[in-house]
Amino acid sequence: MLMQKRITVWCFETASEALLIGVLLIVSWASAGPDPFELVSEFAAVFFATLLFFCTTGYLLTTAIADALCRNKRIWIYPSTASILFSIHLQILVLITKGWTSPDLLPVRLAGPCIAFVCTFTGSFFLKRKADVSPHSDGRG
Repeated sequence: MLMQKRITVWCFETASEALLIGVLLIVSWASAGPDPFELVSEFAAVFFATLLFFCTTGYLLTTAIADALCRNKRIWIYPSTASILFSIHLQILVLITKGWTSPDLLPVRLAGPCIAFVCTFTGSFFLKRKADVSPHSDGRG
């Protein structure tokens, strides 16, 4: 049961990261006009592009491995590891694309690792809190 919770939390963390990075990119680029449908379509494209970035650079695989190795240690170790992995895989993406310039990349370089840290810290906190609750805590002893 714990493994299912860990996998579920990891999936929610990944989706949250992609969602927040998508919001960051939409806000920083601000290419959408006043049309809300255009904004939704741009956001959907950026969200799926972020998930594609996670897949193609190996971020999903390395965070899954880090999750398996680090999650049960102190609560801040896995989030710190995920933040470092995000920075490394973002650099891999930059090397692959060779076209994403520094001014365009600056918001993601600064806020991306912070987003990864917050999402994974929240997931780790949730799992630790659930693990601290005893199965016999309902008073039946």
